[in-house]
This record gives sequence, structure tokens and C-alpha cells, in this order.
Amino acid sequence: MTRRMTRRITQRDIAREAGVDVSTVCLSLNGHPRIPAATRERITALAQQMGYRPDPALSSIALTRWQGRRNVKGLVIGFLGDAKSNTEIEARIQEDGAREQAEALGYGLERFSLAAYPSMPKLTRVIRARGIRGLVVAQTRNQLDETELRQLPLPFVRCGYLHPVEGDVVRPDLRGAVEGMVRHLLPRHKRLAFFLQLDRELHSDRVILGAALCCAAETKKITVLQSPDPPAQRDLNALARAKSGAVVLINERHAAELRKTAVVPSKTPCYTLHTLPPFDGKHGMNLRMHEVGRIAVNLLEFKMRQLPWASPPFQQSILLAPEWLG
Repeated sequence: MTRRMTRRITQRDIAREAGVDVSTVCLSLNGHPRIPAATRERITALAQQMGYRPDPALSSIALTRWQGRRNVKGLVIGFLGDAKSNTEIEARIQEDGAREQAEALGYGLERFSLAAYPSMPKLTRVIRARGIRGLVVAQTRNQLDETELRQLPLPFVRCGYLHPVEGDVVRPDLRGAVEGMVRHLLPRHKRLAFFLQLDRELHSDRVILGAALCCAAETKKITVLQSPDPPAQRDLNALARAKSGAVVLINERHAAELRKTAVVPSKTPCYTLHTLPPFDGKHGMNLRMHEVGRIAVNLLEFKMRQLPWASPPFQQSILLAPEWLG
């Protein structure tokens, strides 16, 4: 009689089932504080359900390699934001992703805010004194001075999407978010209304508007309405007259404020082009801000290693495809 061997459940299996990265599973199972408590609990419960058992030998080897890498490198990269990035939840999510990937690669990560320094030369002196080897520059509502950034004596990568920037940047594909929303919603609803509360100074809002108008030009089932933030009563009246089967808004704050007006019937679903975690029960597009931070660190490491394809003349621009949450 032969005994059938069952395959050991790995962290990669758990990551595939949970829809997260392997590094997130690893950190969650080790109780890392950078992973949200809800995520740690969900992944731990899933691991128990799938029958995951850590391999003591592999864990010992991994721990040795991790400690060795950190002790050998001892390098630190910086995460730079402006004054408002402290309150921008997207920047905080980007920072979490950047920190996770930096630690996975054996780097430390130190946060810097321009609000804490009177000038860029002062920040430059601090960065040099602390031995910072590279910078990830967060998404910022205020435009940072590109000339001053380029005077920094180290490589940097921008992340985010609010303003057009030159050089190396990682950002979500906003046009892809609009097209993905239309692709998922049109088969479910007879008509869609894009109710876009726009900040004209933000390039990201203009991209969303242009993509929505392009989709509307291809079918009569889409209405695109523009509004200031907060919306004027005439704009709310126009939305009420549209009588759409579903409403698409830019973010969750706009959706919550629209619900308070009672312009949209309670049975009419609202979807957001930028849906923030946690995602349980939410409907819309995930712009993957956590992955933006992680990939920015990966690109920064290429620059720090001076690999040819990531050298300054190439000016890498990486777009991340959004994910549908439904």
C-alpha cells in the first residue's frame, strides 16, 4: 500500500487565495505592525483554514538571510512629501507600500516632510548627513519644485497621479480606471451617469474627465456631468434628470456627500473611481496605491544600482492597471 503525499501549502498559495503579495502574507504571519490588523487577521485565518504549517528549516534559512541582508547593506532610503501629504490618505498608503518593499529588500526607510525644513538646501544637508541613498517622492496636492528636486544629490522616483511630472514616476492608470468601470457596469445597468466634481488645478481630474467623455462619445448610454466641489444645486438637478441606473464618482467622499443630498434614490448604486481600503463590501476601482509605493522602491533600487535602462535619460513612467472591486 502506497501513501499519497500531499503538497505542502506555501505562503505563495495563501497570497494567491487572498489576492495579495507574498511579502504581505509573510509579514502578516509574523505579526508585522506595518500590515493593518484587519489584514493580518484575515490572512492568519485563511492560512489556518488552508492548513498552512511553516517549515522550520525554511524559516530558519529565511531568517538568517534576512538578518544577513540587513546587516550587510545597512542602507536607508527616504520617503519625501510636502506639508499636505501628512493628511492625504493616498500618500500614507504609498508610504506603507514603500516601507514594506524597502524592508523586503533589506533597506531602512525614513520619512521626510518639506514642512519641517525652511529650504531645499537645508533638507539636502540633512539627507547627506543621514546617509540617505535615494528618495521616493510621494503624491502631493501641492506641486513640488522640479528644479529643486533635481538638485538633490541622489536618485529619486515620483509616485502618484495628481500632477504631470517629468522623470521617473509610478502612477495608477486613471484612463484605465474609467474604461474598466464602463466595461463592468454597462452590462448591468441601462444607463450610467458620471458625476465628476472636478478640481481644475489637478491634472488627474482632467484625465478622468477626458476618459469619461471619450467613453460617452462611443455610446448614448453614458451621461457625463461636471460639477465643482461641492456641487451647485443646478448640477444636482441635472443629475436627478439623468435618471441613470448607476452613478460613478471620483472618490468615496463625493459618494458620501451625494447620498446626503437625497438627489440619487437609495436604490441607485454609486461607484467610485478611487476606492480606498479596506475593501469589504465596497464597489468601484482600486487604484492600488500600496503597489505604487512598492514599485517606486523597486524602480529606485534600479536607479541606485545605475542599471542602464533606469538611467536618467530614459525617464521611466510606469502605469499600474486598476482592479475592479464588485
